[in-house]
Amino acid sequence: MIRVVRALILFLLAACAGAPAPVAFDGPSPERIAVLPLVAAAIEPDACRARDVVASERLEALGHRVVPAAVVASARASLPAARESAYPALGRTFDADAVLERSADVASSIDQGAPLVLVVRWRILRAASLAPLWDQSTTVRAGEIVAEHLTGPDPGDGREPYFTDAPIHGRGLGEHRSAERANTPLELIDLAERRLAARLPPSIGSMR
Repeated sequence: MIRVVRALILFLLAACAGAPAPVAFDGPSPERIAVLPLVAAAIEPDACRARDVVASERLEALGHRVVPAAVVASARASLPAARESAYPALGRTFDADAVLERSADVASSIDQGAPLVLVVRWRILRAASLAPLWDQSTTVRAGEIVAEHLTGPDPGDGREPYFTDAPIHGRGLGEHRSAERANTPLELIDLAERRLAARLPPSIGSMR
């Protein structure tokens, strides 16, 4: 029994160690965040807008109050041309005390014919003062595994096959796997933004 308990504790510790640790805000947690549209070269606007919606949903899942990128973009069109000079006005318009900038750039070191590499960045600034609150980036390369699934044992080994959509985590027969990989720019951006959202601390208000 003691061995079982010890094994369970070690398993839980390993699981916790593998989870990304949230990165604290450099100052008080923002009450309301205005999400700016994704800035990404060579990607269709409609595709970028789909990623904008997902980014807002990920912030809301952490308890943050969000002004969606589509609403911010509409208001932004009538504000000064200089990007950051519009932030105080955006803050007043939407009662937001912070703005989230999001960008995806092709890594400059990539060689022609090599796998696509993107650097995706999230930067949160105070709307009124432009003071940085949170700034993180991550690099993703085409071919990275997004998810793994068990495909089941070999047909002749006499055991019941697993469902093909069963998650790999916590199951046996790890040699029988199928992998989903991120290859397109949108798939890579989605993977990168998922990682960045995992680093973002939850809203203070949601923890009360």
